[in-house]
Amino acid sequence: MRKFWKYFILVTLLGALMCTAAFAVDEPTFTGFDEETTEFTLDGDGEKFEVTYTGATSGQYLILMVAEGTDGAYTITDESIMYVNQDAATEDGVSFTVYPTKMVNAKIMLGGGTGGPVTLGYLEMPVPDVTVDVMDTTGTVSAEISADGSTLVVENDQACVVLYTTDGGETYEALEATKNDDGSYNYDLTQLPAGAEVTVAVKGDLNGDGKISALEARRILLASNGNYELTALQQAIADENGDGKVSALEARRYLLASNGNYDPAW
Repeated sequence: MRKFWKYFILVTLLGALMCTAAFAVDEPTFTGFDEETTEFTLDGDGEKFEVTYTGATSGQYLILMVAEGTDGAYTITDESIMYVNQDAATEDGVSFTVYPTKMVNAKIMLGGGTGGPVTLGYLEMPVPDVTVDVMDTTGTVSAEISADGSTLVVENDQACVVLYTTDGGETYEALEATKNDDGSYNYDLTQLPAGAEVTVAVKGDLNGDGKISALEARRILLASNGNYELTALQQAIADENGDGKVSALEARRYLLASNGNYDPAW
């Protein structure tokens, strides 16, 4: 318990690193809280929320912490802590306006009084309404959505890109990859707009056969010079560094990759 509180206090400084992220699907909900002592109010834009707790003694100094995860599935690490703040309770209790670093499933805890920290409740995000298409006729790319629908897990020997569109394929945006210990990659789906269409593809694989060929590298080179037209999806797949365009350098790297002499970056 001492180690927990030591960490709890140390990460209080993270409260200064607040940022917001608009949530574009159904509204988040709060569960598992005592309605007699705890109240949650969601901001109209879904970027922050207020939590009020009336079960504290006036003058009691309290620390609020929001940790990513659900009951039994959360950890206290630099990556999992969404928000930390502290305040003294008044006769009316204590209130915090919470600006989490991202809106994900989270456990909301309050500590500083006698005994261990109190679980105020849980932030539960809705399952994103998205569809996922894997461009790979060979079936070597593994792409699975987590049970709660919040994360897409992709695994393949070659670097992949995860793209989404909300306008029927006219434009695409890439999702950021987070590497797992087992070599797979996570992609956060919770920030996607409702109805987003997600495509998973091997980087540089224009025809969706699960590999990069010298012909595809040649077409990417021609496209970088304006002598070949790629579709919006193909251009996004060929854009290795995510700068929104394809270059001759990327084409040369894909040519090397087709011969097994280069590994594109995830």
